[in-house]
Amino acid sequence: MTLTVNRVFRLLLFVLITILLTTPLRIFVEAVIEGKEGAPAFVTVPFIIYGICAELVVGLGYLVIGYKLPIKNTVLRGFAYIMLILISSYIPNILAMLGGDGKIIEESLSMGILVVDVISYSLKGLVLGLLMKNYDVKNPDEIEHITNTRFIICSIIYGVLFAALNFLTDIAAGAVNSSWRLCSILGVSTERETLFYIVFTIFMFMAGVLLPLWNRCCLPKKASISASIIFALEISLFVWLPNVLIMAFFGTPFMLTIAYGIAYVFMIIICVLVYRKISDAFYNIPKRTTIGKKCEDDFIA
Repeated sequence: MTLTVNRVFRLLLFVLITILLTTPLRIFVEAVIEGKEGAPAFVTVPFIIYGICAELVVGLGYLVIGYKLPIKNTVLRGFAYIMLILISSYIPNILAMLGGDGKIIEESLSMGILVVDVISYSLKGLVLGLLMKNYDVKNPDEIEHITNTRFIICSIIYGVLFAALNFLTDIAAGAVNSSWRLCSILGVSTERETLFYIVFTIFMFMAGVLLPLWNRCCLPKKASISASIIFALEISLFVWLPNVLIMAFFGTPFMLTIAYGIAYVFMIIICVLVYRKISDAFYNIPKRTTIGKKCEDDFIA
């Protein structure tokens, strides 16, 4: 991926148009749904700067991995890239807080914010698709054509592993300092802790099931360990972290938010490596003959 002047211009245009569309929309929708006047309290200058940087990162992500999505129509490809971020990162992250309470969750999980963000993602996808209409670069890497059944198995394992890693990370953080637990960071009351972790774990499992869609579409076939780690870093940077680090603007401690972001990078690396190992293992399963062949074909179809 080479950043030509034209591509840089389109990236900057994507950021500018996105900010100009979504900021007034956020103020308007929250005023209609929640009766608030003016911009929400969290819409500060640092928040806007972060938003600009996040949009730039997301746009750059399209030039790195998004263009690899197997969709012929380039406008639809750009739209699908943003929508895939929406369903695999934003929705699991925001809905994972449904079981909790407290000021931070109340401010970051309002109906107004949810509606605005979903609309904003749709607009961003359309803008990116139109701006990258002529960016029709072929994927230089061969993608592994894994069967649907195998992919579902890999995704479920990925989901269980991702949810488990989230749970273990929280336990480890709490063992060092109880204030480092996620429920403490988000200000969840003691009465709601159990419900919070149940709901959070469910949505982290869902995220883990959906994130492999990126693997299926963009991870090179027979990727080496180093290539798989680089891919995991790309998914972390372009897909996952923008929806995690933003919580600092809603009141979570800055350094702890960064620490959890770093922890998520390691979680995703582990999950991608395990996914790679399992998907490769499927191709090492010896084929049955005669009677058993039909059963195997039915299983892997």
